[in-house]
Amino acid sequence: MTQAEPIETTTPMGRAFLGILAVLAQLEREQTSQRVADALAFKRNQGKLLGTLQISPGSCASSASMAARSRWWSSFPKWPPR
Repeated sequence: MTQAEPIETTTPMGRAFLGILAVLAQLEREQTSQRVADALAFKRNQGKLLGTLQISPGSCASSASMAARSRWWSSFPKWPPR
């Protein structure tokens, strides 16, 4: 079976095959979710900081970071083009 071959969904075997593909896709999503949760728990147990660092609005680092982000973002062309 390749991507170029269509799945015949009008026959019982075709519908069964499509159902099996859906179940396998769901299994993969759930396994990926579980691996991510396990990795985050492992890092948390090691004492690693997770997520984004919260900086108070009045700090110099915050202002510099916001200015750099603004320059970076403004370097992209505007969409939709006018």
